Amino acid sequence: TMKPILSYALAVEYLGWNNKQMVKDEPYTYPGTDTNVNNIDFEYMGDILVEEAIGYSRNTTALKTLEEVINKVGINTVINYLKNINLLDVDSSNFNMSYALGAMYHGVSPVQMASAYSMLARKGIYISPYTVKRVSLESGKVIYSHINEEKKVLSEETAYIMSDILKSVVDNNYYNMGSVKINNVEMHAKTGTSSFDSNLLKELSYPSNASKDIWFAGYSADYTSVVWSGFDYPKKG
Repeated sequence: TMKPILSYALAVEYLGWNNKQMVKDEPYTYPGTDTNVNNIDFEYMGDILVEEAIGYSRNTTALKTLEEVINKVGINTVINYLKNINLLDVDSSNFNMSYALGAMYHGVSPVQMASAYSMLARKGIYISPYTVKRVSLESGKVIYSHINEEKKVLSEETAYIMSDILKSVVDNNYYNMGSVKINNVEMHAKTGTSSFDSNLLKELSYPSNASKDIWFAGYSADYTSVVWSGFDYPKKG
């Protein structure tokens, strides 16, 4: 679920990408290391549309895209963007490329992800999440009223293009995403899955395709919904 909100949104914003952009799904190695990155199916699809890269959740293209963005605008621009949408969970000096895949140090909450995705629905304007709108006395006198602090973090054009791509992911039913469709409502969505380390799979006696975390992030013009499924602490068997 980090891929659209980080790598691809910034590529649209700073590299001029649109929904017809082609990307190359091919072997990728983290810069300055010999650590290779696989896709979930351990295969590569070659030249594909950015919609397909997001729909099929290709790891390699998300990383290559973020690397291109950093090469163009610098790592500080990326870090400040994550700060502005409340998705940087470490000190700036600890940010690394794995954030493109949602491989964070502490992780983020569904509320944080929902507010970040809502930014796309709000045409690039981020509003910090809140739970109390106002407090009033029985007489009707309002003693507290929440005031939104708005931050323009992406252009309206970028938000529109990303929303259009995420709509196509639903409409074209990537990985059964069409199941979230609602009649007469435009839906924009992305799922996310994280895997267990292979050694931990053996230690816990889990099947090879076991998922550690399963996420859904989606929105319409009026509502944003983010759902996380998983266990706080995995147990053997």
